[in-house]
Formats: sequence, structure tokens, C-alpha cells
Amino acid sequence: MWRLPLVGILKKPVTKVTNAFADFSGKKKTLFWTMAMSLLLQLAVVVHYYLISLALDLPIPFVKFLVIVPISTFVMMIPISINAIGLRENVSVFFLTIYGASIPASVAFAWIAYGMVVLLGILGGVIYALRK
Repeated sequence: MWRLPLVGILKKPVTKVTNAFADFSGKKKTLFWTMAMSLLLQLAVVVHYYLISLALDLPIPFVKFLVIVPISTFVMMIPISINAIGLRENVSVFFLTIYGASIPASVAFAWIAYGMVVLLGILGGVIYALRK
């Protein structure tokens, strides 16, 4: 019997996703709220980046960030650099200059966004360490 090699490669990840959703069988309300909270979190990330762009007076509308942020985040997850350093700046320059931002402003945007993530991570680590 002829089989595509891709089917064998995809079988395990697809099975994992299917099993994860099977755990919600009969719990449609829980699944709905889980998905809604996940979308709300992603929207908050988009708003975070948009607010940084407003602070830098970048001429990019909010709607554009609904596309830019998920694609940028996905690209930065590719393990070709440590903590996406360098990749983050290039992705920001690529996307933001399309909409009229300058290269220095795009790099500043990337550094501020990264700095905010690091700062919040440190704050969270301190809070975690000091809790009872």
C-alpha cells in the first residue's frame, strides 16, 4: 500500500491535539471559555505592541498589528538565535517599514518590546521568589 511520508510524520502531533480536545468531550462550556480567554490573552499582546508603537509615534493602525504580531511571534519562535535576539529586530524592521516606520524607530520598537518582556519576567521572578 502506498503512503505519503508526511502522514507518518503528522500522525503523532495530530493525535496529541485530538487527544487534548477529547479531554473536553462533554465540557463544551469549559472549552469555549478556555478558547475565549486564550483569544483575549492574544489580543492583550497585540494591544501591548500597539501601545509601544503609539509611544514611538509610529504611523501604523491597530488593525495592522492584528496581522504583524502573530506572524512576528511565530517567526521569533524559530530556534535560529538565542532568545530571538537579532531576529526580533529584523522582523520588526521588515514589517514596520512596510507601513511607513523608519528603520531606527523599528529597531527601537523591538528593543522596547523585548525590554518590557524582560522587565516583566524579572518582576514576576521576584514576586515568585518572595511569595510564601
